[in-house]
Amino acid sequence: MKHSLYHVIRGPVVTEKTARLQSQFNQVCLHVHHQANKPLIRHALQQCFGVRAVTVRVCLRRGKLARMGRHSGRHANTKRAFVTLKDSADVEKLGIDLTSLSRENLPPTQTSGGPESSS
Repeated sequence: MKHSLYHVIRGPVVTEKTARLQSQFNQVCLHVHHQANKPLIRHALQQCFGVRAVTVRVCLRRGKLARMGRHSGRHANTKRAFVTLKDSADVEKLGIDLTSLSRENLPPTQTSGGPESSS
């Protein structure tokens, strides 16, 4: 890949699943460049953040079909990397805090099934 190491990692994937992976297994999920491979992702983490990866797993996601009226198109394909880090201090070095996404920290939902009426 001809880009610098700073172009390999695009950013974190922020979902409830990645928050659970981070808290239980010291794993982070990152959007990566579509041409990046496992050794390049591991090297970019080491050089840019000073973090050693134990394992790197890569997942390709196909873009979904999208429609706007009668026009159809497709979202872009993406590549994700699930990286297992040695200890939780390495997760803090990356600066990714997903603890607020766990179900325990979410505000309670309405139980009435709809907006409350003001009668």
